[in-house]
Amino acid sequence: MHNNKNTDRYTEVTNKIITALENNIKPWVQPWDGGVQTSPMRYNNKPYQGINTLILWIEAAEKQYNAAYWMTFKQAKLLGGNIRKGERASAIFYSGTMKSMAGEEEITEEATTKQQENIKIDEIHATSEQQYKKFMKCYYVFNVTQIDKLPEKYYAKSKEARTNNTLEQSPALEEFIKNTQAIINYGGISACYRENNDYIQMPEMQLFKTSNAYYATLFHELTHWTKHKNRLNRNLGGKRFGDNNYAMEELVAELGAAFISSALGITPDIREDHAPYIANWLKVLKSDKRAIFTAATLAQSATNYLLELNNATNK
Repeated sequence: MHNNKNTDRYTEVTNKIITALENNIKPWVQPWDGGVQTSPMRYNNKPYQGINTLILWIEAAEKQYNAAYWMTFKQAKLLGGNIRKGERASAIFYSGTMKSMAGEEEITEEATTKQQENIKIDEIHATSEQQYKKFMKCYYVFNVTQIDKLPEKYYAKSKEARTNNTLEQSPALEEFIKNTQAIINYGGISACYRENNDYIQMPEMQLFKTSNAYYATLFHELTHWTKHKNRLNRNLGGKRFGDNNYAMEELVAELGAAFISSALGITPDIREDHAPYIANWLKVLKSDKRAIFTAATLAQSATNYLLELNNATNK
């Protein structure tokens, strides 16, 4: 039996995203922080991951928060902060493993970055001596704009929007792409990942309206590229446009492009063909309240994989 409270939380988050999509808004593509889409940050300068990134982006948009930092009531108190009267917290999630051995249970909280790709509540893994029961729980955080008397660094003003519309290559982004060692063929008028031959097909940059649109599209295809059996071996099935599993893989790639863009400091432009994709995503999200959680976790895994390739190359 699934925990009813957890089921309600899945539904609440998914319904928020459905509402945004029905209004033709992709909540993971927004000009946060004065035009630069930045990752929500913990009090210790570590970014949130996966579904929590999406949740906090949506919360910031709805409530007009312009600061990147979020923290729990306890963390705010330890830093000398006071949460203003009447402020309401935002619910986010962590996963963990409950270890059972010889009739005793020990709860071990796992970091969000180590979440399994398929999030399932009450999934039990048994060994000869132990059982491991995965769970997901929520906790509550406040944006620093809701908190007084924190150290000044947490109240950093929004950066001015950075624009990059000259259609010139970014040396830093080109270096990031090169370090993946993905095969990229240029030409034609469509962007896609050819899994059978394991290469990405991209139009020339000059065909895009902005350089940000070009790089966001390439990051979308690089996310697809990570699914290969020799990389993350992500197989969601689905071969035709309109299939739920096809839509899921496209949603993973969309979120992956948003996460990578955020990590590298650019704001992804909205694709002109996004309307039919939104219709398919809505169908998936309405039929499965856990789909966005799974898609966000898979997208974060792809993002981390690409970032780690760069870290390994730069060592």
